[in-house]
Amino acid sequence: MSLDEILSRARDHYVEQLTAFVRELRANGKRGGAEVKLQLSEDSPLFQRLYCLDYIENDAEGVRPIDMLPDRLLRFDPASFKRRAVTIHVESICWDDVQLSFDGTTPNLDAWFGVWFDPEEKNFDATAELSGRIHSLGTGNGLITVDFGSAPAQALLELIDVLGAAGVREIVLRTSRQPESSS
Repeated sequence: MSLDEILSRARDHYVEQLTAFVRELRANGKRGGAEVKLQLSEDSPLFQRLYCLDYIENDAEGVRPIDMLPDRLLRFDPASFKRRAVTIHVESICWDDVQLSFDGTTPNLDAWFGVWFDPEEKNFDATAELSGRIHSLGTGNGLITVDFGSAPAQALLELIDVLGAAGVREIVLRTSRQPESSS
């Protein structure tokens, strides 16, 4: 299996669950919305203090934020791939919890984030069931953590390219959760 296939499979597996989750919440008759972007407090560790919530209910009972925790996770055999000058070691992938570990400092991610989080919602499509955007980004030296939300696999490939352009030559992809089932 190629890197593109693994990433697409992990993404599709997660988005299938997210779509079912959103549909179920919409069917309950309460007012709400999927993939709602929030500005967080000054002490938030997230990139630009922005977060996209999976779903939010807003009715007579009040506002209730709801994030989905997938109940089915894919298991992959560890594998290594080459993308341009970067070697990528895939240990595990959960699309809403992707950790990229590497040596060095995190490059400027403003442009990548602008496209894949779309803070200004320049590419917002009110008719789409899901946004096709990431939900959060955390950064530190040698570690980037992303909830890729409903973004396509291309978002992760482009992040790898940004790291490669900044001189990173080796990346380990993993998740902080352990896959329990195989699909």
